[in-house]
Amino acid sequence: MADRAQATETRMAAAIGWLCLTDEPASEDLHHACDALATTQLAHAMDALPWMTLAAGTREPGLLR
Repeated sequence: MADRAQATETRMAAAIGWLCLTDEPASEDLHHACDALATTQLAHAMDALPWMTLAAGTREPGLLR
């Protein structure tokens, strides 16, 4: 997630994976990374994933929600 040499998609996948694998609260660094990495383009690309469907009742992609 923190390795800027990695692709945006890889870094976001690492952040989501970390969130799924732990019950620990997200750090400020994780919040900042997700905010920076969650672009509209990436959000729309991830909408094809079953667990990344549109947020209930909105037209906003799940990642951006």
